[in-house]
Amino acid sequence: MFIEEDLRNFIQSQFNIRSTLFWLHQKRVLRKHRKFFDTVESKPLTHLQRRAVILDERRNLVVAGAGTGKTSVIVAKAGYLIESGKCKPEDILLLAFNADAAKELEARCRSRLGVEVQASTFHALGNRIVGTVEPKVPTLSRLATDRHHFSGFLDFAIGELKADKETWKRTRSFVLGHLKEYRAESEFASLAEYEAYTRTVELRALSGDLVKSFAELDIANILFYNGVRFEYEKRYPRVSARYQPDFYLPDFDIWLEHFGVGRDGGTAPYIDRQKYHEEMEWKRRVHAQNRTKLLETYSWEKSEGILTTQLNKRLRDAGVKYAPRSQDEIIKALQDAGYTTQLAVLVGTFLSHFKSNHMSLKELMRKAKASSNSVRAVAFTQLFEVFCVKYQSELERKDPREIDFNDMISSATEYVQDGRFAIPWKYIIVDEFQDISMGRYRFLEAMLKSRNDLRFFAVGDDWQSIYRFAGSDISIMNRFRRFFGRATVVKLEQTFRFNDKIASVSGEFIQKNPNQIRKKLNTELECETPQVFVHWVDREEGRPSDAATLNGVIDLMKAGRDLEGASLLVLARYNHLLPDASTLKVLGKNWPGQMRTPLTVHRSKGLEADYVIVDALTADKFGFPSEIEDDPLLDLVLARPDGYPHAEERRLFYVALTRARHQVRLIVDRARPSSFALELLNDEYDVTHIRHGTQLDNIHLNAIRA
Repeated sequence: MFIEEDLRNFIQSQFNIRSTLFWLHQKRVLRKHRKFFDTVESKPLTHLQRRAVILDERRNLVVAGAGTGKTSVIVAKAGYLIESGKCKPEDILLLAFNADAAKELEARCRSRLGVEVQASTFHALGNRIVGTVEPKVPTLSRLATDRHHFSGFLDFAIGELKADKETWKRTRSFVLGHLKEYRAESEFASLAEYEAYTRTVELRALSGDLVKSFAELDIANILFYNGVRFEYEKRYPRVSARYQPDFYLPDFDIWLEHFGVGRDGGTAPYIDRQKYHEEMEWKRRVHAQNRTKLLETYSWEKSEGILTTQLNKRLRDAGVKYAPRSQDEIIKALQDAGYTTQLAVLVGTFLSHFKSNHMSLKELMRKAKASSNSVRAVAFTQLFEVFCVKYQSELERKDPREIDFNDMISSATEYVQDGRFAIPWKYIIVDEFQDISMGRYRFLEAMLKSRNDLRFFAVGDDWQSIYRFAGSDISIMNRFRRFFGRATVVKLEQTFRFNDKIASVSGEFIQKNPNQIRKKLNTELECETPQVFVHWVDREEGRPSDAATLNGVIDLMKAGRDLEGASLLVLARYNHLLPDASTLKVLGKNWPGQMRTPLTVHRSKGLEADYVIVDALTADKFGFPSEIEDDPLLDLVLARPDGYPHAEERRLFYVALTRARHQVRLIVDRARPSSFALELLNDEYDVTHIRHGTQLDNIHLNAIRA
């Protein structure tokens, strides 16, 4: 026992000695380079920034909160390595995720350090390596750079599928049966949830009719495919009450009703079972009394996968004759109803992520078979294989071969791993590390493993990871040591952008997700009153960003303030929600300062303004959070989501809040408030709620909550 205690004490003493020596070393380094740290940027670096810059383990991560000066740290890091004699400028490589960011880093190094430090995107670096290794330099394919050209290729490939009977059968089966992911009404807790989902997937039949359920979609498509004319929700003529059966077949004088009930007669949780059954019986009596033919289908038939079989049998027994449409007619209908466009988008997105992750078709099929909806996943994988093979053949049929952006990285990774390209740098510094994808991680890993003395320094903010749809994997940053081994991780928690009230609301909001790295941002500016305002407005549906609403908010912002020269930025979740040119002109006349070009929140990342208005926090497909869900098929090739509801949208909302230096104004449609707007009603958020220009008291807030 005493031996164990002595051992623990010895280990602790050694740790304390090492910590003390490390602290003394840091102190000496900071003192020695004090003048450099005072002058490398326009303002002296903070103590935390200096500590981050002098990190010199083999693997280093700086978790930099919004407005904490991450670019200053990157420039200072490059300068420190050169000033201290650890590296020459040509020994350093700066990596960014887009060309503009790379150019900005090069320009900042040039202006602040007076030297040329190479900055590149991952793709440009990969292309350089591929061009160095391959005897015939490949060209970048138009399939990668021209959306229209890629869509044309997919349209051509879809057209070719009909040449093979079995392939066309599989294609037709997937497109009509699985392209839109089926979810039963009973899976939803409320009618609003169900309607939000059906709005997202858009249940449009081949006939062009927008129907209300997946079962109705199947029925409409079966009738259309087999050449049976129908009218959707035609008014029944023989009763005074407004009664519109789901389908009417005029050539056979047959009515068809789809009833949303299970085998046991049960209904969805949000449907009154007794009332629904009474309505069913009333409809049956109407047809019986008027001697009209009524066919019925049921939700349980769709859930059990027998709806098509049962419907065909009932139609045949009722004397309905089929006149199946030709392949060309079906293909045209698929195009007109948007099916081929949806398939092209899905295949294109899937293909990009599939190649980025360097997956094999065999591995993809294994994942498809193990997925929760394996029938749909396997059906898609079989179809995707056809497109994938055609796509690769198109790239490789030319001499020299063509490549896409994913090939740049995957081929470069292979050449580095094989030793066909020797890494010439001693230090790699990566900006916006939260945007790293698995493909880029493998590229980095290959470079780091190829040279023992190569050091790696990453800077990023997991709270601003908003590009999962483009392949980024937040877990690589959040589990940095798991991916890169022993590493030093430090945080920058002093923000220079916004005040304590914005920091409090945004920090509280983002950290509701327990998977985010914990941070406590400190601010230079403190305010006595809330600086995040929620405006509850009455707005006509489909009229976001109207001048009257925005001008009303601006008038409140101007009250009692001198805003001469202050900048204003209007943000929205989607482009079509932003104010148009005429609205912007009206706003510009009312705002006394600088009116910035309105932006989507994604495009605003990295920017800032004195005042920010975030429009359209609406419970809608295009609201904030957006109700548009990624197709679950993409989970086969995308990073696993962290599981917290609206995690990515929550990070995007954090980005919106933190674009403002002084004040944020959020506009909410009172009739359709989004879940984020409702969350901000909680007392834990230090925000001010306004309606008709007046601050709401607890009585009115409770009424909204109810």
